[in-house]
Amino acid sequence: MNERDPIRRFEAELVEFGIVDRAGIDAIRDSVRAEIAEAIAFAKESPAPEIANLERYVYTEPA
Repeated sequence: MNERDPIRRFEAELVEFGIVDRAGIDAIRDSVRAEIAEAIAFAKESPAPEIANLERYVYTEPA
């Protein structure tokens, strides 16, 4: 299944063309993992939305 994964294929092309090495890809992955962990922590620490606002911003606000 890895041969069809577009992210892994793109990584392989970047390495093949000398744009980035394996260490660079690993650094990017670590950075993304840290950013996701920060976003999850922010969401968990944020207050729950008020019941009255649950339907707001689902689509768009009326003009």
